Amino acid sequence: MKYHLIVPAFLSLAMASSAKDEGAAVKAVFPQDFEEISQADYASTWQKLSNQFIWPGKVWPRCDVTVNGGDLSVKFLPPTELEARPWPPQQVGFSTDMSAVNRRFKEPTQMMPLGERGWVCDYSHGEFGNGCWIMSLDGKTKDFLTGHEVVSMRKSQNKYFVTTYDSAKYTSAFSELNLSGKPKLQVLFESMFPLEILDSEDDGSVYLISEEQLCRWNVKDRTSVSIRFPGDFLPYLAADAHTACAIGGRYWIGGTGVLCSLDPFSADLSIRVYVPKRK
Repeated sequence: MKYHLIVPAFLSLAMASSAKDEGAAVKAVFPQDFEEISQADYASTWQKLSNQFIWPGKVWPRCDVTVNGGDLSVKFLPPTELEARPWPPQQVGFSTDMSAVNRRFKEPTQMMPLGERGWVCDYSHGEFGNGCWIMSLDGKTKDFLTGHEVVSMRKSQNKYFVTTYDSAKYTSAFSELNLSGKPKLQVLFESMFPLEILDSEDDGSVYLISEEQLCRWNVKDRTSVSIRFPGDFLPYLAADAHTACAIGGRYWIGGTGVLCSLDPFSADLSIRVYVPKRK
């Protein structure tokens, strides 16, 4: 069965299950609720939608992966939830209006809390301007952090991590936020492709994905495992990936209408691709 024949069925499954509570997650069971397909089928279907100017995230439900009681847990989210950012703007007791710097900086595009240190207030507008500040809890102190586009942010083990994109050099950086003294970003490694931090359990690992590689950063040891996929499957997965976890010696990636599993220690990675079953 080709993947494009499955799309309407599992889309309707996710939406129908959440009809009573619009926007609610729907629990799925692996492997009963999924079937395996080839990497080529997934890529082909993704291409067909793209050729029709349809973004897969608008029609495929999001599959989020976590570990629950030692088992893989999967949740469906309807397409309407795909645009939500992990760190949306918040109502705080001070003004976050930075339009004096750029008229588009009326309010942050992302805000991440830093406990007693305040907030990361990011204003990312791509070619129209980017800026990021650390603002104190009372808003009286605003320390400039970077003028590069902030792609993603993550807190893990009480440390803060950020990926940025430098449009002048066409490079992406994965950095740790150093809050000792004047806040600054300490670059951990760089990539020629935009890096996205995937949502995951706070287990001491930070997962990142790009069109080039999948990385797992060990927060305690400050070391990373970098995995390059064979063929041209990864760019399609990277465009849709949202969450990641490790269980049973395998990495799991949850994306838009897809689950991907791989063995980081296997020579061919033993990549498996799954989609929700047709009901």
